[in-house]
Amino acid sequence: KLYVKGNKRVIFDTDLVSGRVGFREYGSEKALFRKVKVTTIH
Repeated sequence: KLYVKGNKRVIFDTDLVSGRVGFREYGSEKALFRKVKVTTIH
């Protein structure tokens, strides 16, 4: 699924431990793991 964090579009990674949000920068292989809230792009 595609999500947005601020001005960045990210791909949500569901294969993470509970309580953490992991996301990949859109168009990038670099994965970021932080406690953040993301909103879905419909």
